[in-house]
Amino acid sequence: MLVISTAALAPVLDRVRDRVPGIRAGRWILIDGARAGFRGYQDLVASAPESEPPEAELVASDPYNIIYSSGTTGEPKGIVHTHEVRAGYCTLFASAFRMTPESVCLHAGSIVFNGAFLDLMPWMYLGGTYILHPAFDAGRVIEEVERPG
Repeated sequence: MLVISTAALAPVLDRVRDRVPGIRAGRWILIDGARAGFRGYQDLVASAPESEPPEAELVASDPYNIIYSSGTTGEPKGIVHTHEVRAGYCTLFASAFRMTPESVCLHAGSIVFNGAFLDLMPWMYLGGTYILHPAFDAGRVIEEVERPG
């Protein structure tokens, strides 16, 4: 396991680091450069071998990710989604949304919620263009839609 984030969130991650012992030192990555306790993303990819990685040997029932529910039907809880479920998101939503590798997807909001996987997974599957805004701003969305390309 690893964490990939930005330097802006490094102080928050420092406060919780001791509560996630499953993430070893060297697996805390910042996309915008290294700093104390964090590797830079460029350092991570620079040290990657040229060879293809070994086969992961995943099966459909292996966990893909855990999402957290606020507990609308009870107590807050983690929900495990399998590779089979997420593969379904890739293919079914790509088909339903008529997405292609040439598609441009704009997501204006957080990607930590399950609803974000509706456009994130088909985009990853097809390899289109994904534009992520950190929060919904109507003016910014309109500008993005009007921008050529």
